[in-house]
Amino acid sequence: MKADIETLVELIVCRARVDKTAPDSESLRNGWRTDALLQDADAYVWGGLKQPGVLAEIGRRVSAQVQDLPEIAALAELTAFRGERLLVLNQERQEGLAMAAEELGQAISALSEGTRKLRCWSLLHYHVGIFAEACGRFDVAAELQGQSAEEAGRLKDRAGVAIARFCEAWNRFKDALVRAEEGTNFDAYFSALENAFGGLQSDLAGSSLQVQWAEANCPASMIEACVWLGKHPDVNKWGTWIQTTLAASKKLGAAFAPSAQLMRALDWAYLDDARAGEALADVASSEYTPEIRATAMLVLARLAMRAGAREKAEKIIAKMPVEGTQHICAIARRLLDTK
Repeated sequence: MKADIETLVELIVCRARVDKTAPDSESLRNGWRTDALLQDADAYVWGGLKQPGVLAEIGRRVSAQVQDLPEIAALAELTAFRGERLLVLNQERQEGLAMAAEELGQAISALSEGTRKLRCWSLLHYHVGIFAEACGRFDVAAELQGQSAEEAGRLKDRAGVAIARFCEAWNRFKDALVRAEEGTNFDAYFSALENAFGGLQSDLAGSSLQVQWAEANCPASMIEACVWLGKHPDVNKWGTWIQTTLAASKKLGAAFAPSAQLMRALDWAYLDDARAGEALADVASSEYTPEIRATAMLVLARLAMRAGAREKAEKIIAKMPVEGTQHICAIARRLLDTK
């Protein structure tokens, strides 16, 4: 199924031309009608159809038609930026996104003061933080998410604070895995992540973001964090995270399907189910994101090492994608260093 780009663009532009609304000063996610329409387009095109390139095209086309409305144009370009960063991040795309982020910052700086401008800044910091994470710049991503949390706090945006603080803890955890300095207490980083998750569950309860974050993204992240560290949480906690994530995946559509497939495979590995090896191999050989594939490959390499097949483990690790997976590659190298 393909999205009808022309109709979606026409609808958004038509609304934008008469849109006098602005984000609520108490919650920047609410109140701006054009923003809501772009979020709906995102949910349909990316969440439902998993077509990030189409989302980027919608953003660009809307922006081109509203250049006389600079706030709307900036908002549309942010949608285009999100669509582009969801595509495979080759070197050319990374360079293009870095340039786009700089240009967006300049455009937003020139906007009139008000909640529309604040919303655009908030979105830019979030998207650039996620972009930095995808490029493996976890330290930069953590700093940007920390800034985003502070901005959200000043605006009393509890959901924004909770999401940004979790993303900050997530990136600090991954940065620690890469650096692995002598004496690093990985359990402390994991505990900080789990505490951020708990706060997010409370602050997002009953909101429109609950399913995406409290029931899908975050429990899936907790599962991945356990796997990377080789932790085996008690079966009740693990089972709750798995069940919550898989239930949420049914509500979120195609965009979350790859993560759901990984979760099933990791669950089977946790339970020593005979289906785990084949399921992990399917994920590893897929065209999913580098982090999803590398996580599956790490578990396969551990299984090979456990079976005494070091050469097989070395071959698996040699094929790991490296872009944005520096933390997993670092763990894999340490695995091979073990005797």
